Amino acid sequence: MQMISPSRSYKERVQESFSKHASTYDSAAALQFMAARLTAQLIEKHADFLPAGPILEVGCGTGMLSSFLPSIFPDRQIVFSDISPDMVLFCKNKMMENKEFKAPKETRLSWMVLDAEELKTHSEYAAVVSSFAIQWFFQPFKGISRLVSALRADGALFFSMPGADSCPEWKAAAERIDVPFTRNPLPSYNELIDFAQKMGLQYELQQRVAEESYNDASAMLHSLRELGANTQKSDMRLSCGQLRKLIKELDASGDPTSLSYQVLTGFYRRI
Repeated sequence: MQMISPSRSYKERVQESFSKHASTYDSAAALQFMAARLTAQLIEKHADFLPAGPILEVGCGTGMLSSFLPSIFPDRQIVFSDISPDMVLFCKNKMMENKEFKAPKETRLSWMVLDAEELKTHSEYAAVVSSFAIQWFFQPFKGISRLVSALRADGALFFSMPGADSCPEWKAAAERIDVPFTRNPLPSYNELIDFAQKMGLQYELQQRVAEESYNDASAMLHSLRELGANTQKSDMRLSCGQLRKLIKELDASGDPTSLSYQVLTGFYRRI
């Protein structure tokens, strides 16, 4: 096991990683595209029941969910945000190149760099929306609490994220060869429900399984790097020898390497 340099904080490493991979993200993001579509469908289903007010997107990334929002909310101010300046710029440029967004309507759209886990706004937004971003919070439930506090009465936080039951194939392979399972911790389905009940929120939560297939384990790791999704919360990582053992174990069957993801989608409504 090797130590990661403590010279940079986890959030600095997340910001740097996603900024570095803004231009390659979409090429490796089939799962993220699917999650964005599911989140957009959920938002559209409930959009008419939201109070008046602006919309905030957290973790806009390259604009997967963002591209749906202007048509779902044609008369609202929408703020697109991300912790990565490069992702914010990429999202803005991609959306502004879309012929659907023309003046004067484009003036209701804005972009900003934001560490949403530290959001201090209260009762400002009709909705906060996020697709596959909240899991990158250092303390997800602390961050979710901040997002809920930013909602107006009857406002809603719409979200999707990978759940704690994701990547069982990776976990099983690591256990078989006695190396650490280094995937970041993820919120569980039950934890998300417990949070809503303790906070007195109206909620809806769904779960489904989505499978990603790769030619081999090396291709899987390359895909994670292209997504900028290889930043660990822990200060530990596998040694080169442990990583080679893990790749060998994942490839042992000779079949393509698959990872199953528990995809959680839902909303919390502040009542």
